[in-house]
Amino acid sequence: MLKKVLVIFSLILVLVAFGACGGDDDDDAGEGEGEGEGEGEGEGEGEGEGEGEGEGEMQSVTITGIVTDFQSDDAVEGVEVVVLNNDNGEAYTDIASQTSDADGKVAFTMDVPAAAEAVGFLCKSIAGETKDTYQVNIKLDATDEVIWSVSETTYNFAPTLAGIELDSSLGVVAGAVYWMDGAEEVPVACGIAEAISGDVCPDTPSGSTLGEVRYFGDGGLPTTIEKQGSINANNGYFLIANIDLGKILVCAYSNNMLVGSTHIFSKSDSINIGNIYNEEDTNPAACK
Repeated sequence: MLKKVLVIFSLILVLVAFGACGGDDDDDAGEGEGEGEGEGEGEGEGEGEGEGEGEGEMQSVTITGIVTDFQSDDAVEGVEVVVLNNDNGEAYTDIASQTSDADGKVAFTMDVPAAAEAVGFLCKSIAGETKDTYQVNIKLDATDEVIWSVSETTYNFAPTLAGIELDSSLGVVAGAVYWMDGAEEVPVACGIAEAISGDVCPDTPSGSTLGEVRYFGDGGLPTTIEKQGSINANNGYFLIANIDLGKILVCAYSNNMLVGSTHIFSKSDSINIGNIYNEEDTNPAACK
């Protein structure tokens, strides 16, 4: 009984002392909790609603494609194709990759952000056979889109033909520049390509470029700048090797006039395929 009384008495003393010394602190703590709860609820609700709405605004699309060897134009079986965010080059983690069948075909029915206007694709490398091959600006309603895969032989051999010592720690892009005559792709003549790190191409060539630029000869293979100093009107092809890593803008010019551009994601030990299109029906008169 005495122990009980002592315990109770001790508790009373503690409570009295706490009340005498901690009254102001309680008020401060009350304000702190109030502010904390208010901020926590406001931030939590605001962020939660914002993220929820952004993630909820999706569109369902279907894209079909054919994985195709860049050099031979043959369909390639057994290549894993990953869907990329067209704006940052990162893989959509919630979209399953597909593997090309015996006819090179893949099909994606997927949900992408409502604001998206295009996607990219990565054809993943096969050890000893192909390199990681990136391609962007694929329209969301594309049917039987050509999805390029570049062999290790082409990746290593093309720069060598062009007189370039390839640095695999840097990036590579190959593509073509076309005028569009209706649905027909007409190779640009007397043109050049430049790679820059900015977001907007200059209206006229700057005379400098990231990496080393080469063009393709009449035989459809890249060659030295001495042999082919500008885009070949027979094919429109260009190659830029040893590009700094990151998001890069490739600008195309004809007759010293900007005709188009495309962005790429330069990554080490890989290659980008990026065509450039201009909605015109012909080459400038000076280039014919």
